[in-house]
Amino acid sequence: MNKLILLFILVGMPNVFSQNNVPPSGSVNFDTNLKIGKQEAPANTAGEIIRLSLRPYGHTGGLWDFTARDIAGAAYLDINYGLNSVITFGADKNVGIGTITPLAKLEVKGGNILVRNSSNIDNESSIMIAHSIGLGSYNTFGTSIRTITQSSGYNTYGMQFFTQELYSTGQTEKMRILGNGNVGIGVLNPLNKLDVNGIIHSKEVKVDMIGWADFVFKKKYNLPTLEEVEKHIAEKGHLKNIPSEEEVLKNGINLGEMNAKLLQKIEEMTLYMIGQNKQIIDLQQRLEKVELQTR
Repeated sequence: MNKLILLFILVGMPNVFSQNNVPPSGSVNFDTNLKIGKQEAPANTAGEIIRLSLRPYGHTGGLWDFTARDIAGAAYLDINYGLNSVITFGADKNVGIGTITPLAKLEVKGGNILVRNSSNIDNESSIMIAHSIGLGSYNTFGTSIRTITQSSGYNTYGMQFFTQELYSTGQTEKMRILGNGNVGIGVLNPLNKLDVNGIIHSKEVKVDMIGWADFVFKKKYNLPTLEEVEKHIAEKGHLKNIPSEEEVLKNGINLGEMNAKLLQKIEEMTLYMIGQNKQIIDLQQRLEKVELQTR
């Protein structure tokens, strides 16, 4: 009876192996480097490891292996090279690169994340945070940081920041940083370190200045007469050294420079008031003398 069973097994084996997908050319090789079994944990882990080690045929370097391990009741699956963990998958579905205990859905420790833009096209490389309603679209719903190819020939690149404001518009750019460091908020081509198309609300603004308007109080300063001031206003329609309405509407104003010019006019007005006050005192004294003489 045993001989009959053995005969059936030998006859059936070719049919079993014929189901394997063996390449039409080349060879399939197994050697002692294919191991499935238990192995005691190295010193840097805890618990017993179930390890599957793989090595390309003929390769004499380190082993790539998959290990299942347990640390304090938490299960992990590692992809290792040698005894060094490369990628770790935790039971909480966290993924770690360079760390065996990832604390977030994806944690990269001791390295960089490279998103390569091979064709130098704007927005081709981005970090996208999508919401469930927009999973089927690249740039419809959510937020993202994208690249700007300003000049691939000169290796000049910038960054764009997109947020979701309205359902109908999807993501729209709110801020960008050019390769030269200029920042634009609502401005696509910032020409200064910070260009803002909108209102800036701040508790305080500090402006560094070169020079100030106190030269008005120096003896060498040529204070224009009130007649000269009146003539300039009649001819130009604005104070001397103060930009006209047309210039301000066209070019805007430099906050620090404008404050210095306004202070200059305030100091000039102060000198006019001091001079007029002296004239008033002098007239009062003369009037008192006349009144004494007429009594």
